[in-house]
Amino acid sequence: MLPLSNGSDSYQSAAFRIQEASAVGEVRRFAVKLAEALEMNDVQKTELSIVVNELGNNIWKYASGGHLILRRVCELGATGVEVLAVDAGPGMNLSQTMIDGFSSGSTPGTGLGAVRRIASVFDVHSVLSHGTVVLAQVLKQAGLAKYQVGAVCIPYPGETFCGDGWSTESHGDGVRALVVDGLGHGPLAHAAAVEAIAVGREDKDSPLERVLPSVHSRLKGTRGAAVFFADCSPSKIVFSGVGNIKGFLTLTGRLKHLLSQNGTAGLQMRLVPPITERWDGAGSLILHSDGLNSRFDLQKYPGLLTRHPSIIAATLWRDSSRGTDDATVLVIRTAK
Repeated sequence: MLPLSNGSDSYQSAAFRIQEASAVGEVRRFAVKLAEALEMNDVQKTELSIVVNELGNNIWKYASGGHLILRRVCELGATGVEVLAVDAGPGMNLSQTMIDGFSSGSTPGTGLGAVRRIASVFDVHSVLSHGTVVLAQVLKQAGLAKYQVGAVCIPYPGETFCGDGWSTESHGDGVRALVVDGLGHGPLAHAAAVEAIAVGREDKDSPLERVLPSVHSRLKGTRGAAVFFADCSPSKIVFSGVGNIKGFLTLTGRLKHLLSQNGTAGLQMRLVPPITERWDGAGSLILHSDGLNSRFDLQKYPGLLTRHPSIIAATLWRDSSRGTDDATVLVIRTAK
């Protein structure tokens, strides 16, 4: 279960399998606890409950099961709770389902249109015969409009704490992204990930050529970790990584791989200068741990790359997660 403290592990997601109506109530109660930890008001908690009810009920009624994924939104000035409804069902006709009161079953429907009105941030992507992902964020405070961030960070099945982690920090006129994968899984991997994120935040204004060596030094005595930093700015991406975190830029018709060096932060690592790639803000930056298979084909998902980064992250998690390790995917793009 996702820790409720709003601390260094606030990046972690909680995935709930939805196969019957009773599961939705559990998620709703958990969502309210997240909101209370963030000191959200009663109106926001009520809105969040409605969102969870509607999205959860849609999953078990119309998709024969799926997941609700919850996380705190605590990046780039935003504060609140994110709900992702993820299924591999028959897909939907979005022009119909966005109408209040529409139902594809025999019962009256509240409609995704109602969820869209309630949510501070809303988006949806659906492909017939492949499934649907719906995003709804209920925010206490909106964040910076310059960049959009989406992430899914799920622990190894049966574990409470995730050995992966991620963070985003404002950096100059852009944003600094980090994905970390502590070796193995469980509490010791989690401790390494938390330490790497702490160093990244402490050194958020330092150039990357200083940050990765600092992480390496601080992780000595831990299990060690794969680490990938990327500084996104209006004209370029500067990145530096060690280990098996995969990085991509989605360019027109292709993926541009961002190469990481061999080694493990905290154990053995060569000092290699950061790499710079030109970037005009088009497309998205995708970083993921090895809990996901990197051989995904984005052409399978018409229109996906135009959707919110959280939709992209959840879709890749749904279809590419190995299920044998912690799994994290972080997506960043300039705001539309």
